[in-house]
Amino acid sequence: MPRVRFLGFVHPMKVIKVLVTTPEITWKSPDIGLDATFTVQIRDSAVQVDCETNRAGPGDFIHLYFRAFDLSRASVDLISFATGIGLTVVLETFIDERGVGSPMVPQDPGLKSVCTAYMLGDPASYDAVWRIVVATPALFMALNDLITGIILPHQGARIAGQILETIRDLVSPDGLKPKQKWPHMRQNLRIEEAYLKFISTHATGPRHGDRSHIPPDITRELAMRSWVVMNRFLEFKKRGGAPLPASEFPMLS
Repeated sequence: MPRVRFLGFVHPMKVIKVLVTTPEITWKSPDIGLDATFTVQIRDSAVQVDCETNRAGPGDFIHLYFRAFDLSRASVDLISFATGIGLTVVLETFIDERGVGSPMVPQDPGLKSVCTAYMLGDPASYDAVWRIVVATPALFMALNDLITGIILPHQGARIAGQILETIRDLVSPDGLKPKQKWPHMRQNLRIEEAYLKFISTHATGPRHGDRSHIPPDITRELAMRSWVVMNRFLEFKKRGGAPLPASEFPMLS
């Protein structure tokens, strides 16, 4: 059976030297026919997750990575809980079944095309949006949540719903009740109710403590839609709070 390995670190490394060895744990995913056995070892805050699996094709990597990350993070979270020290796990190298190592970066390249509110190669546009973001704590916290969804995909549904409500509140005048804010948000950002309902429906359970599995294709769609909503809100703010023009922003349905 193929054996693969994930390597990384616990940060901040200078605060505490984490030492953990877990027993083997078997994980089965009948829906995709993938089985794997994992062991987590952490020495001086260096993380090593070994995995023996029934297969290790290109499409299996993301599932094995998520589980390796979950197991190593849970192991370190127990250290944090017992010490009161905030620790973070980063897995940054993958060793395949041939022993060949490659770097890992949490990313979703498809999301970068969504960002039209500013360009990294245009300092003026970046500066304009930066000033908008840092002036509103609720906005920069929502933006950080959005990025967390890339790093921690299991939290994607909860984050998408949370971002939706944050932008709903930011785009609407003070004094309105939540039910009154939704139409205001849809009108200004040119988004139909069905587009937003897809997000809110899948986010309801996770936001109320339901940790049931959400398929990766749904999680990906939630990320894409919440990314689009955030970009439209930044465009809205960049235009001084004027409704987005139909000529530039087709109605999202």
